[in-house]
Amino acid sequence: MKRFRLLAVVLILLAVAACASQPKETVTVQRLTILHFNDMHGYLQEHRSSETGQTVGGFSRLAALVDRIRQENDKVSVPTMVLYAGDLLTGSPLSSLYRGEADIELLNRLGIDGVTVGNHDLDLGRKRFDELVQASKFPWLVTNLTETGKAFPWLPMGVSKKFANGLRVGVIGVTTDELVTQTNPKNVKGLEVGDPVRALPSGITRTGGPGSIKVVLSHCGLTTDKRIAREIEGIHVIIGGHNQKVIDPPLIENGVIIVQAGKYAEHLGRLDLEKTGDTVRLVRYKMYDITPDLPPDRIVQALVDGYVNRMNDQRREEIGRAVTPLNGSMETIRSAESNLGDFVCDLIRTRLSADVVLLNGGGFRSSIGDGPITVGDVLQVFPFGNTLYVLSASGATIRAALERGLQDAPDDNPGAFLQVSGLRYQIDGKRAVNITVAGQPLDENKNYKLVINDFMAAGGDRFTMFQNAADAVDSGVTMADAVIEAIRQQKDIDAKTDGRIERISPWQP
Repeated sequence: MKRFRLLAVVLILLAVAACASQPKETVTVQRLTILHFNDMHGYLQEHRSSETGQTVGGFSRLAALVDRIRQENDKVSVPTMVLYAGDLLTGSPLSSLYRGEADIELLNRLGIDGVTVGNHDLDLGRKRFDELVQASKFPWLVTNLTETGKAFPWLPMGVSKKFANGLRVGVIGVTTDELVTQTNPKNVKGLEVGDPVRALPSGITRTGGPGSIKVVLSHCGLTTDKRIAREIEGIHVIIGGHNQKVIDPPLIENGVIIVQAGKYAEHLGRLDLEKTGDTVRLVRYKMYDITPDLPPDRIVQALVDGYVNRMNDQRREEIGRAVTPLNGSMETIRSAESNLGDFVCDLIRTRLSADVVLLNGGGFRSSIGDGPITVGDVLQVFPFGNTLYVLSASGATIRAALERGLQDAPDDNPGAFLQVSGLRYQIDGKRAVNITVAGQPLDENKNYKLVINDFMAAGGDRFTMFQNAADAVDSGVTMADAVIEAIRQQKDIDAKTDGRIERISPWQP
């Protein structure tokens, strides 16, 4: 009996020793940094923030920061990706004058891993966009943009990366359906934008490989990004754009990390991730402000300066003075009456002897500070070269246009919101009420002489009520030229709002 017990003890000790001598299963922790920005709109230079009035931005500073972070990560063997979430082109005089050449050259130097298509990236037309894609040393990614009658996306769905630490990453691009409504329709003829929630699963399956971190590079806006996170499995991160919001800290929706980095190269977002087995964890998030205290990349700055110097001669001319700032901030001009909107619409109504002027807020791209006004300041506000159309429109059509501009959530900064002249109205949720023209109630059966821009005349921003107007005539006058001429004549601009647009109840979904 004693021998049996002794044998049992020996066997147990041997078993324990054997277990102790076996190597423990190692758990691999893989690290990754993703840098991201969006909605640069050609703002390659430092500029004055429309929100704070402070000097911000400057692509050379952003480039230097990206390079510094890469070098720091290389020292500790952490891979770095740089992703851009759409709307690279148009929106600044520099971008418009060089038709995207400067934007692409500078982004090529940054070593971008992927760019998705924004709704303004085709503003220069399909032919020019194709040329810029060919000149790009980075992939343009989109999974829900197809050519009519074709089953596959026009550009690659996504890109797959495998790094030295064994980590795999799949990046899938997706864009907003506003791409086909917020540019001149001729620019996107033959293109279709599908529902991103229906299009993404295929791209997610095909991109990255098994066990990869799945990143959606989205120019759909925050509302759709949240829907994507709720309805699609297998996504770890959504890097967004379009709303031009600074999302810091990140939003977590259904376990998915959602980020967005403002606009105009004013910010750079940084995600530090760890992957352990099948688990992806956000270790740290930092939003860098691009401000003058950051040193610039001297080579990049020299390239920017070269483009700027060639442009500046024609833009430096001083044409007048703003007594008070002219507010073209996105937060105001796309949801409320603005003194810049009033001033511009009024001068256009006078110039073209119209009853009513309706201009989409998305056509105003900047504010003008108080003090001297230059040609360049005006071109910064109106970089698209939009011309003004004159047509006859019924009161019912005018009401329909006003209400089209009220259908989208104000927090999404809808470009369809209208700045007006010649009429006054109140906003009751999504309805335009108590509309008056020249002090008289709007007559829905009466025809009025109306001025809109060529973008709206072509049905842009879903202003379909103007698409087939038989008597619509292009005046040949651009919005920028009309404003420049008026400022030259008036010299001192003291624009104020007068209550022509009043919100009496909040927007409801």
